[in-house]
Amino acid sequence: MSGGLRCFVAVELPEALREAIAAYFAAEGRRVAGVRWVSPANLHLTLKFLGDVSEERLPALRAAIAAAAAGGSLFTLALRGAGAFPSPERPRVIWVGAGAGAARLTELALSVEAAVTPLGFAPEGRPFAPHLTVGRIAYRTPDREGLRRLLDSACDREWGEWVVPAVHLVRSELFPRGPIYSILQTTPLPDTLRQGR
Repeated sequence: MSGGLRCFVAVELPEALREAIAAYFAAEGRRVAGVRWVSPANLHLTLKFLGDVSEERLPALRAAIAAAAAGGSLFTLALRGAGAFPSPERPRVIWVGAGAGAARLTELALSVEAAVTPLGFAPEGRPFAPHLTVGRIAYRTPDREGLRRLLDSACDREWGEWVVPAVHLVRSELFPRGPIYSILQTTPLPDTLRQGR
C-alpha cells in the first residue's frame, strides 16, 4: 500500500532517560566510524511496525490499539545492556536491551499484533525482541573494533527504569536528515491497583 501514513505502535521513554542514553552514545560513539546515532527525540520502543496506513483505516486501527492497551496494565520497565543485530560481527542495528519488565512489554506487543492482524496488518515473521534502537550502521565497513569496545563497555550497564503509562500510535515522516515522528494517538494503560483489581 502507498500514499498513506507511515505508522508504528510504540512505548515512549521519559525525556530524561532518552537524553541520558543519547548523550552516552553521542559521547562514547563519536569515536566509532560508520554508525548513525538516533536523536534523543526519536528514541522509542517499537511494539509493531505497520507501514503505510490509509486515512480511512485509521479509525479501526485506533480502536484496535485502544482495545489491546485496555487489556494490559501499568508496569515497570528497565533498560539494560547493549548489543547489535543481527550480531556484533555483522552489525546493522545497535540496541539497548530491556531488563526487568521485558516479559510485560512482550505481552503488550503480542496483544497489539493480535488486535491489528484482523485489520490486514501482517504478523511479524520473527519473535518479538524487546529493544531500543540507538544506532544504525551507515555504510558497509564500520569500525567493528571500535563498536565492539563500545558494546563491551555498555553490555552490563543499567540505564534506568520507569512505569510505562501508555501505548502510542506514531506517524513517521521520512526526510533526508532523518525521520520525524508525531504521535497520532495515546492510549493510557489501566492502573489496575488503583481500580482495585
